[in-house]
Amino acid sequence: MDIGQLRRSAQAALEGGDRDTALSLIEQGAEAGDTGLMVTRGRLAAQDKQLETALQWFRRAGEAGDPNGWKWGSYLLERRSPFTPRREELALAWCVPLVAAGDPDAMRKRGLIELAILRPRAGEALLRRAARAGDDKAMADLANRAHEDGRPWEAHRWATAAAEHGHEQCREWLAGVSAAVPDALTHWTEKFCRAEAGPEAATASALIALSAEARERMDAGPDSWSDRLDCALFALADLPAQSWSDATAAEFRLGLRTRMHQMLGSGGDPENVGDPADIEILRRQLVELAEAHEAHRRWDECLLSGEAVMELSAAEGRGAPVKVLLQVSKARFVLGRFAEALRAADEAEAGAIGTTGKTGGVLGPLLLDEAYAVKAQALWGYGRMTEARELIERAVALRRQVVRKMEPSDHGLLAPMLELQARILDDLGEASAARLSAEEAIAAAERGNAIRPVSEVISTEAAREILVRMGEAPS
Repeated sequence: MDIGQLRRSAQAALEGGDRDTALSLIEQGAEAGDTGLMVTRGRLAAQDKQLETALQWFRRAGEAGDPNGWKWGSYLLERRSPFTPRREELALAWCVPLVAAGDPDAMRKRGLIELAILRPRAGEALLRRAARAGDDKAMADLANRAHEDGRPWEAHRWATAAAEHGHEQCREWLAGVSAAVPDALTHWTEKFCRAEAGPEAATASALIALSAEARERMDAGPDSWSDRLDCALFALADLPAQSWSDATAAEFRLGLRTRMHQMLGSGGDPENVGDPADIEILRRQLVELAEAHEAHRRWDECLLSGEAVMELSAAEGRGAPVKVLLQVSKARFVLGRFAEALRAADEAEAGAIGTTGKTGGVLGPLLLDEAYAVKAQALWGYGRMTEARELIERAVALRRQVVRKMEPSDHGLLAPMLELQARILDDLGEASAARLSAEEAIAAAERGNAIRPVSEVISTEAAREILVRMGEAPS
């Protein structure tokens, strides 16, 4: 039976109420390589609440070149997965292939997700990419944000672009306002947008110059330049490895120092702390900077940004967010600063447990499993092996509960913890238990990877290396 006949027979079976026959025919066509039927099979699985199965079929369609696979998977996750620290990762991952392919709608969708989880710099950068690709809704989003943030010229610029692309609401809004007069901030923003859209080789040097200009203007007094400096600093932090250099790192550090001095003065005196609203803006900026550097494995800059959050929080008389303390502990561990890594992990654990009202924030208790794992890693580095084993066992047990409650269940989230558990057990000489943890880490990663784009899969290399070192032959 050819694909066309399979499609017609499957449709007839569905209309006749014979779902089992329809599913069998659809799967035959999907296995034969028809991506449309792969998507259809995924949609039917989603209707049956078989979410992992649905994502597996959508993934197969996407990897076979059908963008509808990525779109349907992203839509499913958007509807089914509220954004907790665990679920946001998978939802964002499903946007990656479409963003990489230049899909404006996917850029906008991921940008709005970033904004929803309080990463405004990352979100706005994606909205600008979508706008440059011609998405009028992204242009309107940028106009609204600029208007709300008191940037009238920028609001007018994006609203004009959206209206020219047929956005009716922006056209109506423009009829009632006049264009703002361009000023130095306007010219800086125009240069920044050109740098973002320019060739990669020229972007880093342009961003360094723009960051330096914003720093110098801030030193001269106007507070309005702090937002532009923040914009440049995030763009620097988000540069890929091939564009990062000593000059980029130096300018990043200078810019960060300028912002901290503006907020805290020279001595970090609590009496000199700035306005609470401004502090919150800077805190979110610093958290985004730490996350961007962590993603690029730039641990020195990740640590610098995270410790700046801790300094800012201390000046306010409050604890740093648990998420930041975890980043700081991981960075210190990677850099070999084990005692300091343990101190940050202790603070993160306290915040996640909720033993202090000053630490943690609303997400603290949701990060307890990770807090235990990060502290176990720090104890391992410090040589306190028995305590490390006890904590990683707690972390793994909690993470299992998290995964069981997720829809869809993302077993890939278990893999890094099981791998760390295998390393700790191996160093303790418990070969049999270490082997079991490593094997489970590989199985968990592979199951999680079945619902992830290939570009976003979880590596099993470290767990396999453990088995090889133990004389095992991983499958």
